[in-house]
Amino acid sequence: MFIEHVIVEAQNYEGMFADILKTSPNPQLRRQIVDNIDWARRTLRKNDRIVWFLRWVKLWLSSAGAASGTNTSPPGTLQVGAPGSRSAVTPSGGPIPIQQYNRRFATAHGAGDVMPSPALKQRLEHFLSLPVPEIQNQVFKTESPRQLFDTFTKYEATWRQQMEEEQSLITPEDEDEILIEFPDGYAWWLLPRGGCPVEAEAMGHCGNVPSERPGDRILSLRRKVNRGDIVRWYPVATFILDADGQLGEMKGRGNDKPQPKYHPYVVALLRHHVIRGIKGGGYMPENNFSMSDLEPETREELIAQKPDLKGLLGYYEEEGMTERVLDMLGDQLAARDLPEYDTYDPVKREFVLSTYRDLEQFVSANNDEVLAQLLELHERALDSHSDMLSAKADLNDEILRRYLETLPAGAFADIGKSVGIDPTISNAKQLVARHLEFYGGPMFDRIEHAFATASGHEAIVRALDERIAQYVNEGWSFECSFVRAAFVNPTNPVGLAIEIRISEWDLVYIVAAEDDGDDEHAYDAQTVSHNRSWDDVGWDNTFEHRRENGLIRRKSGGGSWDYIDAEFADPEHLKFDTDDLIDAAVEVYLNPRKSSPTIRDFRQFELTLEALRRRAGIGAALRRVPAIALRRTDGCSGAQPCTGP
Repeated sequence: MFIEHVIVEAQNYEGMFADILKTSPNPQLRRQIVDNIDWARRTLRKNDRIVWFLRWVKLWLSSAGAASGTNTSPPGTLQVGAPGSRSAVTPSGGPIPIQQYNRRFATAHGAGDVMPSPALKQRLEHFLSLPVPEIQNQVFKTESPRQLFDTFTKYEATWRQQMEEEQSLITPEDEDEILIEFPDGYAWWLLPRGGCPVEAEAMGHCGNVPSERPGDRILSLRRKVNRGDIVRWYPVATFILDADGQLGEMKGRGNDKPQPKYHPYVVALLRHHVIRGIKGGGYMPENNFSMSDLEPETREELIAQKPDLKGLLGYYEEEGMTERVLDMLGDQLAARDLPEYDTYDPVKREFVLSTYRDLEQFVSANNDEVLAQLLELHERALDSHSDMLSAKADLNDEILRRYLETLPAGAFADIGKSVGIDPTISNAKQLVARHLEFYGGPMFDRIEHAFATASGHEAIVRALDERIAQYVNEGWSFECSFVRAAFVNPTNPVGLAIEIRISEWDLVYIVAAEDDGDDEHAYDAQTVSHNRSWDDVGWDNTFEHRRENGLIRRKSGGGSWDYIDAEFADPEHLKFDTDDLIDAAVEVYLNPRKSSPTIRDFRQFELTLEALRRRAGIGAALRRVPAIALRRTDGCSGAQPCTGP
């Protein structure tokens, strides 16, 4: 029946369109039909192809709007060729031309099967240009374009795979031998060399050439390919076997993981007596075959048959942290793409993952801005305290002159008169300063006592030490929840080294965790591998703990994650100056009965700061405590405390 239709339609291709030309004598429509027929004769050549193509062109032209020369229908009309649901299509459904086609050829095509002529020609030109026998020998019948092109796509994929295989086929060398042969044509080949350029080129990886070690051998899973009387082999997996029978790098093609369909062959290899265990490692270790890739039942069965396959965790639980387990741990760290550790502490049974020379380096590396500001303030306070001590130890004429300039006029006049110098002359202060420095005397002794008494910097340094210690005691939360920061000498947290440590048990469990596991160790393994760091601080939790313990508060006018120290707010705006010591000495000189000023509660320091030009402002309650030798440069003024940025 089908052949009869082909013969009838083949007699006159234009006659296939007589019915639609009768209803629409549009010259443009006729031109389209003629162009498509000419193209089909030139390109398709075979009668079955031409007839099939013209049938589907006719179905497309029969849709509303096709005669206009566009690929879409006008608004409000049915667009034949638009995607449609195949499940809703029946021989009696869809546009009338498709219903007629379905009744004629007992098919069940729908509107979604129709394809515009330009797209149809483009796809046919592509497939028919390929030297694929299955495509070239295909007899076109009543299938839809989708059905035909789906078939052609599979033929093309198979052909391309064969072309790739042809370029990757290997002829084994004389010394190569089959270790395990399977009935379906696959075999594990054992190559008595640790690196193989031929395997590398065929598989699209290095073939272990740059990483070859003494005693290494190559295991290559290959499929037999017959080419006439010649037998060649197509490799699909490459495993590296070391001198101790341990499997190292275990890759598929292009350094990908071996495909799951090859797992049965891998299981057979693992059962072989030549395999003693798995160590992993090598390039892109995350793409190595892993025991966790197998189904749990298969994995447990293998380990029961060969306990050496139990891996790192099994050995650790049996032996503890022996040299063998340490070696396996190092290999597994590389295999999981996890950073190395620094040292192992057998006494505490901990690993030192990284070391910082001091708190400042740790804070800087982890962008701890709040604590960094406190450390910077601490350093400036120490420098200023040193400067103050030097100033008190050496009351030279310059410091004395600045001191005299700060005194009220009456107080200076008394000093000037006491040493026989007229306080009203223009250079009186300079002359008095030189006289005091050179001759000394009761006035010099009183001034020296005022300087010796005026000290607040040391108290501020102590307050900062206490505050920094609070941060250190609170610690940090890390992205890897099992690591912690440990001070080498806790008595001096500012100046001594910090070690990032983890218990040996937790490190082993992180390394041995399954790639897709949902426990905390598996999650941390994924996090550390992604960050390439053990000691990334988890700031969400760290901020939360600091807030709960009153260490920080949100910065006024800042973003949601802008924080400042709750006591020493905005320390970068605090400035130390020698003039502050002079101011304090003046206060003591003018109030000789006042006791030596100190800061008994360091919180008073921040809560009472005011912005004054030359002296540390302290709130009304402590206005007479000149020892707080700090200056603000942030523009704050007035009696209210400055707590904002």
